Amino acid sequence: MMSPYMFEHAGLGKDRSSPDAEPICLQLPITNREVVNISLARAANVYMQTHYNQISSVYHLASTLEVEVHELVAAYRQVYSRDIGTALKLKKLKAAQRLLAQTSLELKEIAREAGWYEYYDFLAAFRHYVGMPPAAFRELPYSEQISTLTLPG
Repeated sequence: MMSPYMFEHAGLGKDRSSPDAEPICLQLPITNREVVNISLARAANVYMQTHYNQISSVYHLASTLEVEVHELVAAYRQVYSRDIGTALKLKKLKAAQRLLAQTSLELKEIAREAGWYEYYDFLAAFRHYVGMPPAAFRELPYSEQISTLTLPG
């Protein structure tokens, strides 16, 4: 896959007499919009790393960063090639997995500590992404819990 800042013109500058000749890749200058998107996506990612448990939604994050939701969503997708809502969920789920493995807190408290405002949303997301309910995860041997901490993101 090519970098978002590169494109390939098949045949441009290609020596047509040689079938093995490589097409020329041209590097385009990065626009101001792209610089803004990169900065915004990185700022969102850094903020999510440290404040995931205080962010109730992508709308809340956009409001905190003082940008429009559609701008944040587009910038994050452009830079990280993933949905920002999914990235936030995964950060919260990793935190919940760590708490399940390392503490004896009740499940509802773990959900709150990891930033889930609705307990049943936490249960559904955990089961969907981890493949088992939180109580079953907690019952796994520690070595299996650690190996399960490999959610994407």
